[in-house]
Amino acid sequence: MNTTFELIWLIIVNPKEAFRKIREEKPLYAALIFLLMYGIVAVVVGHFAGQNINKAIPEMPNGEVTPYLKGFSQAFSAFMNNYFSSTLFFVTGLIIPYIVTFASASIYDLIAQFTIKRANGITLFTAWAFAAMPMVIYKLLYLIIFLTLNYKLPFYIELIFIVWGIYLYIIAIKESYEIDTGIAIGIYFIPIIIVFVVLIIYTALIVSAIGSILPSLPKGAFTP
Repeated sequence: MNTTFELIWLIIVNPKEAFRKIREEKPLYAALIFLLMYGIVAVVVGHFAGQNINKAIPEMPNGEVTPYLKGFSQAFSAFMNNYFSSTLFFVTGLIIPYIVTFASASIYDLIAQFTIKRANGITLFTAWAFAAMPMVIYKLLYLIIFLTLNYKLPFYIELIFIVWGIYLYIIAIKESYEIDTGIAIGIYFIPIIIVFVVLIIYTALIVSAIGSILPSLPKGAFTP
């Protein structure tokens, strides 16, 4: 437990030293404890967000369709309130950080094996877990401000923590495999670039398919 809190502090004040310590000692148990803490924070924040879902739903305008929309709105609100208070939400909220961290570390370790011919899965898993520290801080800050001031943080604040997180993930890769920063940046963005290219190709195929179907439709098909 002491190692966990020591690494949490180092991640904030001296991330390079924290990741070097992780590479040398490989404290897997510390990562498992931290991910549990992350899950608890995420569950608590999600619970309070779910309980306030009604405030996020706009007031329905008057009209003939209003009763149906209000009925749907009330049913949706009740469902969300029940879900965010359910055992399923709490259990999945605690498990998801482990699954996401394991999947991410596995993908990046596989990329490292192909690109730099090195494998260091346990170290990267541990480092990847602690690299999520900015989002833990953001969730705690969001919860505290929301409960005390009833104020939601603007998006640009979240963006700051996202950029901080990306920096930590890159340093985690760099220190886990003892490589240059440039190579670490390249490894980090490889999956993102692949996903982006796949989305572009998929979108182009859909647009092409729709374009080939439209000329065959009879005129006035979309007019009443």
